[in-house]
Amino acid sequence: MCLLKVCLFGGSLMAFGRNIAHWLHRIRSQTILETRMLREFAGRIRKKTQPDSSGSNPTSKAPRQSCPINKCWKKPALLVAVWVVLLVSSLSVMSFAVTPFLKVLQSPHALSLGWSGYVVTSDVLLEQPVVIGVNGSWTVPSVAASTVNKYSSVWIGIGGHTDQTLIQCGTEHDSVNGQTHYSVWYELLPEYSIPIQEITVQPGDNITAAISLVDSDLNQWLIEIKNLSNKQSWSRTFVYNSSRLSAEWVVERPQLKEELTELADFGSVTFTGVWAKLKETQGTMTSFPSNTITMSNHQNAELTEVSPISSDGSSFTVTYIGR
Repeated sequence: MCLLKVCLFGGSLMAFGRNIAHWLHRIRSQTILETRMLREFAGRIRKKTQPDSSGSNPTSKAPRQSCPINKCWKKPALLVAVWVVLLVSSLSVMSFAVTPFLKVLQSPHALSLGWSGYVVTSDVLLEQPVVIGVNGSWTVPSVAASTVNKYSSVWIGIGGHTDQTLIQCGTEHDSVNGQTHYSVWYELLPEYSIPIQEITVQPGDNITAAISLVDSDLNQWLIEIKNLSNKQSWSRTFVYNSSRLSAEWVVERPQLKEELTELADFGSVTFTGVWAKLKETQGTMTSFPSNTITMSNHQNAELTEVSPISSDGSSFTVTYIGR
């Protein structure tokens, strides 16, 4: 429905633009025509005021009914002035109409069926492929066992916000067949997630993770994840063609067999030590343009609550509210 409204708005705006262009074209054509007529008229005046073969000037003694050249230019000049005024007015009207639409595109808050957290980019509208690092830490949340299968994951990643590439790593906390399961994984879309067997986790463990570009020519990335509570760690390099358009810190309800899963009650997750690197600049979330993403259901009812970014720009909390 929202897409339909945007399309209708865009169609109306294009029609308005075509009408403005049509009238400006008519005014311009009329101006050119009258200017051409004026030049022809001026040429006739010059021919009439030239002496004849006898040396006399037959029209010099009779008052001319035509206006002087400088005064005859007033009408085309007026049309040009009107053309400029209409052009400026049309641009002002179009700006008035387009600005709210652009503000929607630049909105710092968005709803998602699967994600909840923050995204940073080089620019809100014109994202550039400059994201080369992301870092974050969190505590593994506890989920309750339930008769209905429910899932949740916490991760950091690069790409995937407005494109189909995504390199990510994180922890999983699910309730399947009445049993809770906790694990660590990484994923490089479009491939499925891969469990990291070298690290075990349980609720309350402190996790830190980082993803960084180590060779831009070879598209080589380094993924690192550590369980600070039991001192287990894992790292590996991958060749991956990332868009490099965004960095994310997300709580997600994943898809299984292309179906969106039920969100497990994870309580709350606080991301700390958050930073990203765009080109040569490494900074917290407040160092770059950022968007809040809140998970919702198909009726746009929010399933999570995302806190504001902390004063130092390095932490925020996602809280389960369910529906």
